[in-house]
Amino acid sequence: MGRQPFGATPAGVPIRVNRHRQPPAALRELAASGDLLRRTARLLAPVATGVVFVVVLLAGGAPTPYLQLPYIPIILGAYGGGTRVGLAYGLACAVLFNPVLTLVDLEHNGEPFGMPWVVRGAMFITVGLMLGWLFSRSRAALSAWRDTALQVTAAHQEGMVALARAAEAKDPTTGDHLFRCRDLAGALARDLGLAEPLAADIAWSAMLHDIGKLYVPEHVLLKPAELTPEEWALMRTHPARGAELLDRSRTFETARRIARWHHENLDGSGYPDGLRGDAIPLEARIVRIVDAWDAMTNDRPYRRALTPEQALDELMRCRGTAFDPELVAVFARLAERGLLLPVLAPQGARTLPADRLAIALP
Repeated sequence: MGRQPFGATPAGVPIRVNRHRQPPAALRELAASGDLLRRTARLLAPVATGVVFVVVLLAGGAPTPYLQLPYIPIILGAYGGGTRVGLAYGLACAVLFNPVLTLVDLEHNGEPFGMPWVVRGAMFITVGLMLGWLFSRSRAALSAWRDTALQVTAAHQEGMVALARAAEAKDPTTGDHLFRCRDLAGALARDLGLAEPLAADIAWSAMLHDIGKLYVPEHVLLKPAELTPEEWALMRTHPARGAELLDRSRTFETARRIARWHHENLDGSGYPDGLRGDAIPLEARIVRIVDAWDAMTNDRPYRRALTPEQALDELMRCRGTAFDPELVAVFARLAERGLLLPVLAPQGARTLPADRLAIALP
C-alpha cells in the first residue's frame, strides 16, 4: 500500500492538552524566514561595501562601470534595516565612492570634484532612501497580512472547538476527548513525516470527528449497558451525519473526510461505506487509531478504562483488520519513547470484549 513518507520525528516532549491557539506553522515559518533574510542582509551589507570598494579601486578608480556596484550594499542595507539604514548606506557610498576613493587612488585616475560626484552621490542617497521606505512599507503590509491571517485562522479554530464542544456536550463522560484526539493525531501525523501544515490541519480537524453525534439521542450515547441492534444502527449514523454537516464549507474538507471515515476498518468491515486499505484517507486512518486509544484509556459509561499497556496490546491485536499496521507501529514508537501522556487507569481496569473496544468503538 502506498504510504506517506516516514522520516524525522518531533522533539521528544510529552503531548499535552493545550487549549491555547497557536499561530499556523506556515505563518510562523514565513515570519522566521523573513527575519533570517533581514538579518543576513544586515550582515552582508557592510561586507559587500568593502568588497565593492576594493573592486572599484583595483579596476582603476573612477570613472569606471564598476561604480554601479555600490548599489549592492545599498539594496542589502535597505532590505535589512529599512528607511534609516538604506539612507545611511546611501550616504556612506556617496562619500566612500567619491572623495574617499579619489584620495586612496594611488594612480590618480579618479575624477576631480564636480558634477559626476554630485549626481552619483545624489543617486546613491535617493536609491537608499526610496528602497528603504519601500521595504519598510512592504514589511508592514506583510505583518498586517500575517495578523489578519492569524485572526482568520484563530476564528476558524475557535469555530472548530465550538462545534466539537457542542457534540461533546451531549456526552459529558468523554471529558477532554476532543483535545486529546487533536494532540495525539498531530503527534502521529508529525511522526509519519507529514509537513507541519498538513499535520496541523489533521490535528485540528480531528476534533470534529464525532460532530455527527449531535444527531444521536442522549439515551443511546450515555447508555451504560450494551446497545441493542436498533441503538447500534442509530449510533452508526453519526459518521455520515457529521460529514453532511461539515460538507457545507470547503474549509472543513479534512474534517469532513475524518468525520465520515474514522470508523472504517482496514479490512473493509467498518462503516459507513465499507472502505478498505488505501481507499480510506490517511487522516481518517490516523484518527481511527487515536480515537480508539483515547476511548480505551478513559472511562466510558459501558466499561472501565484500560491501562496504556492493555490499550496498546489491543491496537497491536487489531492491526491489519481495524487499524493500519504501519500507523500502529509508528504510534507504538511514540508510546515507547514516552511521548504519550501516561493514563492512569482506575483500580480494577480490565480487558473487555473486542466488540466494545477496537473493532466497533462508538
